[in-house]
Amino acid sequence: MSGGLINRILTSSSDYGTGNRAVVFLQGCSFNCLYCCTPETISQCVSCGRCIDSCITGALTIGDDGLEFDESLCNDCDECLLACNKNSYPKALTMTVEQVMQKIIPIRDSISGITVSGGECSLQIEFVTELFKAAKNLGLHTLIDSNGSRFYGDLPEFMAVCDGVMLDVKAFDLTEHQKLTGKDNQTVLRNLDYLLTSKKLHEVETVIVPELLNNEQTVDQISKIIAKSDNNVCYKLIKFRAHGVRQNLMSAISPSDEYMNSLVAIAKANGVLNVVLA
Repeated sequence: MSGGLINRILTSSSDYGTGNRAVVFLQGCSFNCLYCCTPETISQCVSCGRCIDSCITGALTIGDDGLEFDESLCNDCDECLLACNKNSYPKALTMTVEQVMQKIIPIRDSISGITVSGGECSLQIEFVTELFKAAKNLGLHTLIDSNGSRFYGDLPEFMAVCDGVMLDVKAFDLTEHQKLTGKDNQTVLRNLDYLLTSKKLHEVETVIVPELLNNEQTVDQISKIIAKSDNNVCYKLIKFRAHGVRQNLMSAISPSDEYMNSLVAIAKANGVLNVVLA
């Protein structure tokens, strides 16, 4: 296995699971969400060269194999992201499991686990499986943050080393989900049932966007599914914020606290005990 295409690695975060965690973000996504706040993770670089002139340090060049990135020259100004018009990240690096673990091992005593996010981590499931095997050998808890576009019931080797899934359920209605992401949600909902049954569901996440989505329907239907199987599973309702999102949603409004609390009330009335706002 040649390695995984890595967008970035955080060595400390409390936002991606229980405790302080290392987070590995992979490049590439199977959805194309209208409200994506990290559109640079969606596509792989096609070496068009558009970003090169924006790089004042010379960290980006074109070589025989396409775009090349010299991490030692980068000053993290991220002007290349502004120049890219292809939802890509010219600084993504192919790294082996061993190279990733070289960043994890020194901080082993300060973290409770490792979370892999994206983009969409299931697009590189073989790499994530091997990474989680290495993490388990260190006694680390393992989580993925996933859009649920690949059915995890078909991946027993991976599930054996994955302690839990943070599952994004973006919309319950099929047509609404297709409009939002460009894909249907049948596998997402199938994963919701499977992960609940297998006790591998760490939490469900839904981004709340007024006027764009039927948030009441999604929260109502998803909370009923959660409560029926395991009412202790966390249901996280995430307030949409325009900062960093795509241009076409920069003028969209954020939901009010009153509206968010009304959705919490729906989920709790359906029997979900653990509902949080983010």
